[in-house]
Amino acid sequence: MASQSRTHASYAWDTISTRFGASPTRLRASTLTTTSSDSHTPSPHSLGPISGPKNASIACSFCGRVGHMPRRCRKRKNAKKRAQERSRLPGTSKSNVKGPLGHLSGIGAALPAVKTPPTPPGDVSTGSGSPGSNIPLRASALGAYSSPPSSPSSSSSPSSPLQLDADFFWLADTGATSHMTPHRHWFKSYSPHRIPIRLADNSTVYSAGVGSVVFQPVVNGKETRAVEFTRVLHVPDLRSNLLSCLYLARHKGFNITISAQSIDFQCKGISLFTATIHSNNSAELDGSTITSETAFSVSTLPVDLSLWHRRFIHHNYADVKSMISKDLVSGLKLESNSSPDSICEPCLAGKMHSHPFPSSLNHNRSPLELVHSDLHGPLPVASHSGYKYWITFIDDATRFQAVYLLKAKSEAFEAFKVYKSWAETQLGVKLRALQDDKGGVIALAAREGYKMRSVDISSAFTYGELEEEIYMRQPEGYHIGSPNMVFRLRKSLYGLKQAARQWNKKLRGVLEGIGYTRLRSDSSIYIYSKGDIKVIVPVFIDDITLVSKSDTAMASAVSELSKHFKLHDLGSTTLLLGIQVTQDSSTRSISLSQEHYIKELLERFNMDDANPLSTPLAPGSELSDIIPSLEDQAEMRSVPYLNAVGALQYLATMTRPDIAYAVSYLGRFNSNPAPAHWLAVKHLFRYLIGTMHYKLVYRASDSEELFTTYSDASHGACKATGRATGGYVTLVSGAAVGWSSKRQPFVTLSSTEAEFVAAVEAGKEIKWTRNILTEFGFPPTLPSTLFVDNKSGISVAKNPEHHGRMKHLDLRFYWLREAVEEGLIDPLYVSTHEQVADILTKAVAKKVVEFAVPLLGLE
Repeated sequence: MASQSRTHASYAWDTISTRFGASPTRLRASTLTTTSSDSHTPSPHSLGPISGPKNASIACSFCGRVGHMPRRCRKRKNAKKRAQERSRLPGTSKSNVKGPLGHLSGIGAALPAVKTPPTPPGDVSTGSGSPGSNIPLRASALGAYSSPPSSPSSSSSPSSPLQLDADFFWLADTGATSHMTPHRHWFKSYSPHRIPIRLADNSTVYSAGVGSVVFQPVVNGKETRAVEFTRVLHVPDLRSNLLSCLYLARHKGFNITISAQSIDFQCKGISLFTATIHSNNSAELDGSTITSETAFSVSTLPVDLSLWHRRFIHHNYADVKSMISKDLVSGLKLESNSSPDSICEPCLAGKMHSHPFPSSLNHNRSPLELVHSDLHGPLPVASHSGYKYWITFIDDATRFQAVYLLKAKSEAFEAFKVYKSWAETQLGVKLRALQDDKGGVIALAAREGYKMRSVDISSAFTYGELEEEIYMRQPEGYHIGSPNMVFRLRKSLYGLKQAARQWNKKLRGVLEGIGYTRLRSDSSIYIYSKGDIKVIVPVFIDDITLVSKSDTAMASAVSELSKHFKLHDLGSTTLLLGIQVTQDSSTRSISLSQEHYIKELLERFNMDDANPLSTPLAPGSELSDIIPSLEDQAEMRSVPYLNAVGALQYLATMTRPDIAYAVSYLGRFNSNPAPAHWLAVKHLFRYLIGTMHYKLVYRASDSEELFTTYSDASHGACKATGRATGGYVTLVSGAAVGWSSKRQPFVTLSSTEAEFVAAVEAGKEIKWTRNILTEFGFPPTLPSTLFVDNKSGISVAKNPEHHGRMKHLDLRFYWLREAVEEGLIDPLYVSTHEQVADILTKAVAKKVVEFAVPLLGLE
């Protein structure tokens, strides 16, 4: 038995010898010394469980043997115990450390391993260090692995248990900027990543890769939910594993509390893992690393009473205990005897009583005057007949309800037509209005009976055919032939510079092959026109929208596209580029809203609880572009000014023309924002709080004039440059479809000149709008009206005799005169009080905002 024990011990130490580069003779001597100090001869199992068929796939990352996990490794436990005993020996105080302590002082950093000269055979330290001995400390990455050469009696050899532990355990480091480990096999995900890393001695090492590592914490003696460390650098030259406290606190939202004996790592109020502070000031994480071979097979939760309580849909603990004790459920066992959680939040929330919805004071008295509708689904499992959705219709007056089962969301409109026909026949009255939940339940025709249908192309960029010769390395884990061989790409991939262009070329070829023509006015829009059938197809990269009166024509287009691409038919359009689309046939209108985006924006910048304001900017506000003081610059470094202005820019260009000037104005200070500019951004957020429900509403119109345009300018509005701010807005069907607010590119000499330059910019928008409407099949028959609130500017546009006032302008500005002479544009005067574009040129008062908002089509 003793011989067998010696064989296992020798094998284990030889394994460690290979890993740490130690002398085999020295290791055997160390083995003999350790064995002689034991009171009994170790059994074959003293080095850990012998692997069997049940655990053959589990490998210990500490000793390298299979059959057990690191947390059950006896070698690891013995090494840790010896390390703790050694840390209490004389000579391990902070005064004897050769180099700074890095982990808790914040000044330490990891150093590459320093090879220690071989120790003569038989000269083995027994751990009885003297006060003057130089025992390397595992706590400090600098002290443990780069201490000065020690005396023959020191314990700095690679076989030291201190180094064995440091090679395995994670050390909390307040000085490291990233997590680092030398172990490649620890990574769950991995990608090459080479960056320089400066060490405490000013030397530089390089990382080989970056990825994620799974850690199994142990809190209060029991395993808790596994934690995944992300952005871990693989640094082969290191001999320690460093966990960056700074990275967790600054980038992951951790709250790290350091006490005398431990460190607590909390995230969102929950303690995820802890670290134990040893007498040598090292902070060692409590737990072990789950290697990539076993990460996917290890449960992240302890099988205790709390887990079974949740698995049984929060059944009471007494019944769960009864099922376990009476063996009523096969496989229902406990692996932990820990007491259940005293507070279960889902149970508390489920037992709480909410206040009832307040009763509405306004109800319609006549049937079908107002019908409420809502769509539910999809269900995770379809019914026997294949239904996954259902739609409800509730009459506001009688509260009569009708429910229809649907197999697809696109069947909602057909269900509405069935309900409408049935209800009108039964009651003998017409349905007046339908109200949905703004989730896109019903897609109804808005103008001339057109319907909208959305299609999404899966992995669109991979359909592009490459024209150049492009090669790529073989992906990791997939090799054909020699690993040095490369692939030649036939198809495009995401990430290639030409991927978007090749996809667009492929889609254009398919659409033109089935009879579609690309518009010259907008290359992302295609149209099919044959007889009375017309299909308009705007393309947004891989999102395709079909607009037509004919369901058959749209279905045919989807069928043709499915022959070339894998696609998802999303049915009636309810969401377009993050914009909610609602169509109402009763009022023949289409509305666009970004209410959800505004809510997310306010929450993102912690402005959702602020009080609303009535104007986008303070009336008459003027901000300075003078470089802020050093104190203000330091304050603004932590303010997300650029992020806020960029997020507001998307909103201003999509559905909110009322904030276009405010966003354009605030964007002028992006390079050097000051606290005053951030206050103006907050002012704009507060305006959005009270107007987040605004939506652009386009209504059908019988007017022969398809659209109108307003232009305005504020002469000398920019005090820093003396330039004017110009703006225009184009209205179609009663709402804005195009608008602009920007500082003019040069200084104008008068308000007349500023108004004329703004009118020229508006005229270019008018010309484009006329062109695209003509290609759609709606050619304007009348001159397009341009409303200007400056009579002199109108005179300059109409009469060549005013040439003397504007002869210094570039020739390109005379284009407007030609458009007026040709009868394309008709400039007309409008008073300043009725100028819709006034809100696009300056910070206006509340009454001006209230006047302009409905005229912009915002409701």
